[in-house]
Amino acid sequence: MPSRALVIPFGLLVTSAVVDVVHLLTGQERFSSAAGHLIAAGLLLGVVTAAIGWLERIFGEPLDAGERRAVLRHGLVTAGVLVLFAVSWSLRLGVEGWQPAWPALALSWAGVVVAAFGGALGGRPVEEDSQPDTAGALRTA
Repeated sequence: MPSRALVIPFGLLVTSAVVDVVHLLTGQERFSSAAGHLIAAGLLLGVVTAAIGWLERIFGEPLDAGERRAVLRHGLVTAGVLVLFAVSWSLRLGVEGWQPAWPALALSWAGVVVAAFGGALGGRPVEEDSQPDTAGALRTA
């Protein structure tokens, strides 16, 4: 489940970085506020999803050494992305209109790059999780 569920928080976090660019282009305060709220939502969902993923690995079916390495690698990338966005969000706290300073913007975009790197590492695609096992479904007895 977590590989599918991670799409939502990562989507919120990436969208916040795009909304930050829109804020820079337009100068409208509502976009910086929206980006801050998107980061908060992405962080909350990301922490819940990461916790579910670790619980699934602890109590789920046993993994071989290669699968354990892949799970650890993806878990560390996920944690790195969440930390980068959390620091970006904390830099916006208390600032009038959630106006991001350049370090906050740089951390958000670093989070996007790390998330893309994590996706490029490979692993089981999200679509593979959602495909039903239909081998032999059309055979008649």
